[in-house]
Amino acid sequence: MMRLYRVEAYAPRIPGTQNPWPLDMPLDLDRFVRTDRTRIKDWDPRAIVVYPTVAVPFDYAEVGSRSCPIFSRRMQSFFKTHFPQVIQFLPVRLMRDDGDAEIEGFALGKILASIDCIDRSHTHVADGLWSLTESSNYKVRGPVVCDGSKIGRRHFFRVFGASHYVVCTDRFKELLDSQSFIGMRLNEMCPVE
Repeated sequence: MMRLYRVEAYAPRIPGTQNPWPLDMPLDLDRFVRTDRTRIKDWDPRAIVVYPTVAVPFDYAEVGSRSCPIFSRRMQSFFKTHFPQVIQFLPVRLMRDDGDAEIEGFALGKILASIDCIDRSHTHVADGLWSLTESSNYKVRGPVVCDGSKIGRRHFFRVFGASHYVVCTDRFKELLDSQSFIGMRLNEMCPVE
């Protein structure tokens, strides 16, 4: 039986506090990165992602609260080596919120695979209606359960209709675990057949 894991970022903490270390960028840019499944040809590498006053080390984080991933140079290298066609990396300028102290080598990750694999008999939506919202998502209530027969040979993807779900298979998890990336958490989802 295939096991699936939801890929999530755990928010680093601002040193000396319990406060999360948030990243932010314009909402329209976030939506563009998340919902369009084709490669972006006219990306502006001057796009800015803002971090608060203190830099903390990380390899993977989510920008804002919208599951828009940002990857370190080390993690980009890992994906390019092991799964070269899975993510389009879009370079960004990671800068402190006062416009100073740029950190180089980071990129937003445009996940190119989006699979329509929601198991509708085990996943609940608002009012029982399976209609897509303006952002191409269903109004999912509770956890998403995936139908393993629809995944095929993909090992890292977004769930179509629940684009805030970035998912990997057990094979991919083993490789990720061996790297000890900072900021990434893999939570097992409901088993799939």
